[in-house]
Amino acid sequence: MRACALLLLAPSLCGAQAPDALRHRLDRLTTSDSTPSIAVAVVRNGAIVWEEAFGWADKEHHQRASVHTSYNVASVTKTFTATELQILSSAHRLDLDRPANAYLAGLPDSVRVSSPAWNAAQVTVHRLANHTAGLATHYLFCFTDTPNCHVSVSEAIARYAVAIRLPGERFDYSNLGYGTLGAVIERVTGHPLGEAMNSDVFVPLRLSDTFIGPAGSRAGVAASYDGKGRRADGYRSTTPAASDGYASIHDLARFGLFQLHAHLSDQQRVITDSAIDWMQTETVRADEQYQYGFGWWVEPDHFGVRQVYAAGGSNVASALLVLVPAEHLAVAITTNAPFLLTDIADEVIALYLPSFAARRAAPTAAQLPTRPVPALVGSWAGWIATYRGRVPLAVRVDSLGTVHTSVGNAPEADLSNIQFSDDGRVSGGLPGALPVDELKGRKYHLVTELAVHGNRTTGYVTASLDPGAVEGMGLSYWVDLYRR
Repeated sequence: MRACALLLLAPSLCGAQAPDALRHRLDRLTTSDSTPSIAVAVVRNGAIVWEEAFGWADKEHHQRASVHTSYNVASVTKTFTATELQILSSAHRLDLDRPANAYLAGLPDSVRVSSPAWNAAQVTVHRLANHTAGLATHYLFCFTDTPNCHVSVSEAIARYAVAIRLPGERFDYSNLGYGTLGAVIERVTGHPLGEAMNSDVFVPLRLSDTFIGPAGSRAGVAASYDGKGRRADGYRSTTPAASDGYASIHDLARFGLFQLHAHLSDQQRVITDSAIDWMQTETVRADEQYQYGFGWWVEPDHFGVRQVYAAGGSNVASALLVLVPAEHLAVAITTNAPFLLTDIADEVIALYLPSFAARRAAPTAAQLPTRPVPALVGSWAGWIATYRGRVPLAVRVDSLGTVHTSVGNAPEADLSNIQFSDDGRVSGGLPGALPVDELKGRKYHLVTELAVHGNRTTGYVTASLDPGAVEGMGLSYWVDLYRR
């Protein structure tokens, strides 16, 4: 049975023609195996004006989705975690500018952020939270029936929490940064992450359908499905503070209300409005279009409006919470399958903002340079550093933009899907294989990003499972090369 709640400023929303067209679109989506259910909520001027769920929360058991069904919200979890960090900072229990390792004392010595080139003390809590700590791509999630699935947070930190870039130098989105922050929260509060977040964030904000997983046998949780409609139970990851949150669409709307300074009578002001605004202020550029604050993405000009948003996606779930603070507007969307939700969010926002609707158009991708900077041209040799030892790597870049590589003892082959940037970086697909435990017996591919620093080129190689796997894996390893 569908759930639809209409309050205050949109009395005709359920019956208006445009929303009906949107509702029919969402209904059609949930008739396919690839998207079992989807839920949407809209906040405007301090109230929830629309919330509705479509389709099956659990196809096999014929359980319909409702506005109180809890969905895995993937990386929207980071915004919950950032809120917890701000609460602890406001209470002077945690210093955002202190090294993260200072809070990991008491854990085994190996469970620390490290770096072969930079001072790990520069990896602060704040830099982990805005993805400028120097950590590279990392994700590893699996399911109850995944063979040999190991998702230890401590092991992930010990093996992969390596500052590959100079801390503070540039943005590089990393789940492991937030995975490390989860360990920091546990050390500061003295409680498991889920208990700390529940006590400090979810209960005070009356988010009764929200929790940090795993979901286990908890009632009211949507089952997860991959893009082919295959069920995948028991989601768990190495970075719960980054991606293991669950929330209903009703709770995401209420969280949006808090972030828009609604001051609901049943919500405690766990952080001040000025702290909320600080979190939503862009501090680092991610690329030409997007910036990042403290647990929030920021798009300064999205068809004429400034958007602040939290987005999450995995092979089995997607979630989005978009705020338009100047318009006191928020849109939340969840689904129990992989699905790109931004177009639906834009369609909803267009219902409320005529100027946005008029400017809405397909975005154009920024074009990166097609030739390398002169400093990158030449022959380089060194290694990929894994926890199982070093793997030799040779790279040869010619002036026309061809990049020849050799991993280990493999013959030379060209880097594919090459992209160059004007600050001396090159990225692309890397042929080869690495000797690490998580990759044994798995079909995977390698991508690399390298940056030139005089006669030294550093960066990382990320190993990811090939498309078609339900599990997710993106494991990064330090690369160090010198000019030959």
